[in-house]
Amino acid sequence: MIKIDHRTADAYAYNIVLAAFERSFTASQITSGNDADVYVALNPDGAMSEEIRKHMAGGHKVVVFGRPDARTAEYLNCSLLPYDSIRGKTTCPPARTAYASESPEEIKYKKKSPLAPACPFSSRPLCRFDFTDEWNNLGYGRIDLTGSDWSVACAAQCADAFGTLCADGREYAYAVLKDTDSGSLLWVNRAVGWCDSAEWNMLEYFLSAYRQGDLATVPYLLDIPAGCSSAVTMRLDCDEHILSSERLFRLYKERNIPFSLAVKTSLELNDGVRKYFDDILSAGGSILSHSINHKCDWGVDFKDALTEASVSRATLENFLGRKIEYAVSPFHQNSPKAVCAVKSGGYKGFIGGIIHNDPEYLISRGGAVPFVDGIASHSQQCMLHGDCPQAEAEDGLYVYKNSYAYAKQTSTFFGYLDHPQSGYDYGWQSLDRQFDTHVNYLDFLCENGASFFSAENCLEFMYGKRLLSVYDGRFRMNGENSFSYTFSEGGVLINV
Repeated sequence: MIKIDHRTADAYAYNIVLAAFERSFTASQITSGNDADVYVALNPDGAMSEEIRKHMAGGHKVVVFGRPDARTAEYLNCSLLPYDSIRGKTTCPPARTAYASESPEEIKYKKKSPLAPACPFSSRPLCRFDFTDEWNNLGYGRIDLTGSDWSVACAAQCADAFGTLCADGREYAYAVLKDTDSGSLLWVNRAVGWCDSAEWNMLEYFLSAYRQGDLATVPYLLDIPAGCSSAVTMRLDCDEHILSSERLFRLYKERNIPFSLAVKTSLELNDGVRKYFDDILSAGGSILSHSINHKCDWGVDFKDALTEASVSRATLENFLGRKIEYAVSPFHQNSPKAVCAVKSGGYKGFIGGIIHNDPEYLISRGGAVPFVDGIASHSQQCMLHGDCPQAEAEDGLYVYKNSYAYAKQTSTFFGYLDHPQSGYDYGWQSLDRQFDTHVNYLDFLCENGASFFSAENCLEFMYGKRLLSVYDGRFRMNGENSFSYTFSEGGVLINV
């Protein structure tokens, strides 16, 4: 069992961290009692420091996110410095067409650390853009130095750090692993930890398999269905003209790969569109709502957002004669107000998550989200647009290939998107260039063992993760016994 402790002042970070743990370990393994094998402390104070030492002495594991109090810092052999001693830029200019932009400040991980094999990269910038100042195609969130919950929490130095913040020629502790004979402690110098990045896989490994047979372990859910070495979903967002996506659909259909469309329902829905949708659905694809008018944050207020969500869903249901339960958020914008509206509008899940906005809903694993119960999400940051393939690289798709490789290594469901060309060509410059790029990327994905799913099936899987609990060391489904997928377990199962 896992106990997450926090101060009242840290309720915002707690809700984000709680949802992240539930996505990996299920709500059934989170406890508020004193029977925890894993103790998680957010910005620990003196009372939490006592709990940390107690659990470290009891054969348990401890996770600390954020700024440690003086006693915990001493226990970690860390020296705390004034926060303003960290100098450097934490953002970067918007990306130019065909060029990425990265902050000079970065996080580096030591390759010899026991946790390093669980992270698909050895370094990452604090901020990266592949398209203007909106998208990071490599799929990790933004870290700043503003003192927010999304920032590096404190300036600290520690000789034992396996993760370091490199800024303005100096190094600061970002991640520390402390082992004793009776316990193990992982500290991440950020109040929300690694919840928005593939780095989260290091935490899953730490709790499930590190020092197994010696210390307590807890099982976790892989982010892909059982039997897959990797799982991939794609979609096109139809913001202007629906039938302009038809050429790409024929490509995917020829390869027997599910094809998904997110549809703005203010567009014309005629008999030709109906036949096209029927073809997509009969080939195993999906039709999802993309709102009525593609407004920022779904609407100006809750009532407006609810109208955009519910009316677009009803329009598609009446047009298709089938249920529509999933959506793609316009601009990937999702404030808690908007997510409440989407749920109230009858949806079970939505696709969102980019570094430009709403960090609460940029999640490294799919499933439960913070602040709103009963709805699931999947973050898809990889935008396959003509603006993005790297001009300076011999292989213009190398960023997309790395993004997929990160997801495959961490057993994370991988999603990418494009837009059909119409009035705006999204940087493709020609239909042939767009088509050929999709051909080449599909070749790569197929050669690397990808299993393909529709966007609806992906979100159905993420919704299903919310319904799982651990009983007698096994994951079991709650409530819905006829679910479509078998879920994969990671780490060491308890009581087996």
